Amino acid sequence: MPRGIFQDPLIRRQHIHIQNGNVAGIFFPRGVYSRTVKDIQLTFPVKYVTYLFPHDDFLLPGYAVPNAPAYHLTGEFMNRNDSLTILLFFLIAAGTLIIAPCMAATTQLHVVKYANDRTTVINETTVTYQWMESHLPVLGDGMTRYYHQGPVFADDPASATHEEELRWNATENTNVHEKDYGAVKGTNLKDICTLVGGLSPGEEVTLKAVDGLTKNFAYKNVYEYTPRQGPMVITWSKDGSTPDAGYDEAMKLVFFADTSSNPWELHAFGNWDWHESADSQYWYYYTQGTKRYPTTTGLSVKYISDVIINSNSPPPLIPLPVANFSALPQSGTAPLTVQFNDLSTGTPTTWAWDFSNDGTIESTQKNPAYTFQSSGTYTVKLTVSNTRGSSSREGQISVTPSSAVKPVARFDADTYSGTAPLTIRFSDRSTGNPDRYAWDFNNDSVIESTLMYPSFTYEHAGDFIVNLTVTNAVGTDHTTMRIRVSAPQITLPVANFSASPQSGIAPLTVQFNDLSTGAGITAWAWDFSNDGIIESIQKNPVHTYNASGTYSVNLTVSGLNGSGTVLKRDLITSTIKQAPVTVKPTITQMVTTNVVTPTYTTTTPGQVLLTPIPTPSSAIQPETTSSLQNTNPEISPVPSQASPGPGILPIAGALSVLVIASACIQKRRLK
Repeated sequence: MPRGIFQDPLIRRQHIHIQNGNVAGIFFPRGVYSRTVKDIQLTFPVKYVTYLFPHDDFLLPGYAVPNAPAYHLTGEFMNRNDSLTILLFFLIAAGTLIIAPCMAATTQLHVVKYANDRTTVINETTVTYQWMESHLPVLGDGMTRYYHQGPVFADDPASATHEEELRWNATENTNVHEKDYGAVKGTNLKDICTLVGGLSPGEEVTLKAVDGLTKNFAYKNVYEYTPRQGPMVITWSKDGSTPDAGYDEAMKLVFFADTSSNPWELHAFGNWDWHESADSQYWYYYTQGTKRYPTTTGLSVKYISDVIINSNSPPPLIPLPVANFSALPQSGTAPLTVQFNDLSTGTPTTWAWDFSNDGTIESTQKNPAYTFQSSGTYTVKLTVSNTRGSSSREGQISVTPSSAVKPVARFDADTYSGTAPLTIRFSDRSTGNPDRYAWDFNNDSVIESTLMYPSFTYEHAGDFIVNLTVTNAVGTDHTTMRIRVSAPQITLPVANFSASPQSGIAPLTVQFNDLSTGAGITAWAWDFSNDGIIESIQKNPVHTYNASGTYSVNLTVSGLNGSGTVLKRDLITSTIKQAPVTVKPTITQMVTTNVVTPTYTTTTPGQVLLTPIPTPSSAIQPETTSSLQNTNPEISPVPSQASPGPGILPIAGALSVLVIASACIQKRRLK
């Protein structure tokens, strides 16, 4: 089939690149297109175009161009001299060009290593870009930009050798800036291959895109790359965007070349870099008519979904399989359902079950179930196989004639009444071998269980009808039972408390402790003076009585089950502390002859010491005042007779003064 560039006569500046009979790409100069044609079949001759427009605006299928008409292309070549028939369906879709099939960014990689038969899987795994970012080294810093080089459209008809040199462009000074792949980050292909065992020298790795495009690369370019080539990086981030948030070409292969080979010191992977780094069978050319132009942009596979290692290793040896299986039950009445489980060894990969040994394979599952409908003795044969060979094993199942009758529903319970929440275990006692059970624990037509021995919890009080329906191949029966669930007993809280101390001198600080009984108490209200004012809502508060007095204390407790109150009258007594006082007694002494003014002092409470002082007989001292330490009454002792002489106080008078003074002191104390 010919190759060529075909120009659509309806859109003069649009070009379609056809290669090997397939649409290989679309060329669009920059601009806005508004032509709309629906379901028009166009026939036009082949036209070769040697120069399209600046900067090689080349679009692969699936690429989107803003503000351009959308269309779908199908076509085939007739022969070199015939015209090309292309059916174009032009669809205007929000001003966005979509060339079917429209590819989407990939977010995970399937990594697989095949043996040399290209069939046997040696190892495989699937990883997301998030996993690779977290578990493997990240290449790229998110700021450094990386470039490839597009084709260099240079010709020299006079010298094929010179023309080839021009196109390889060893100076890398053409069509580089236009191939800016952005500030990308990603994972080294070498590290990805290591996940399944890696490559060995002489082996290849294939990168496969979701649209089926594949590219092969040699071991040395993956593991032994030069600085001018750089590592082969599967990128999953561009300018801060990820595959599921804007990086619509991910996952994409980008070569992280150094800056040594171009005049701008860009990280550019040039055509000559690849010429010097790879064997010729891995070089890539852009083809225009009969001309070929080297380019590294064609190596940059996008939408990568698979990393395939084609190893030279033979398939690993595996043992021959040995068939074996179990069956439950192995006997019973028809219809009999038996569960078969494979117990074979040697890693079989296929299973073939012949349940009647009649040569008919009824199942290829590993662990099938099968129902024998009729009575008889059946020979079951299992054949397992793998790449090494196969093996068979037989076993027997005995099925007796059916004597089934319609079931009769019966059941019992471990209790029939109780307080909510009430959990009851029910047990089937039906006859007739039922094989299906339907329990309705509320008689509301809702099946809560299909077990033979279920349990159910009644959360609320009430009378409930339990309905059991049993079924077998012959028929169905049901029965009911009443369950009575009562409400739980509610115990009101009983308030009580202790206080310590209960008396003392103000300010008096008292510790109160709650001693209330009853479940569910959640609140406390303390009235420390029984005056209707709540001073605390703590469980065990402390309160200080600053004034003297006798106080009654009220506590109210409450919760889910109600409230309770206790009042303790005259519980707390607070008194005022007495200050020390000075006693100044006055003693009056009546005499008829000699007047004696005694001097007396107190040393200890209740004692008065008298010292007689001689005075002239004509002088009369009606009262004498002295200060005592602990009382303040006026004391007026009257002696019973005159003093017998100067400086001498009769004994009787002294005793009278002592008694009177002591009595006065005592009276003061009692006040």
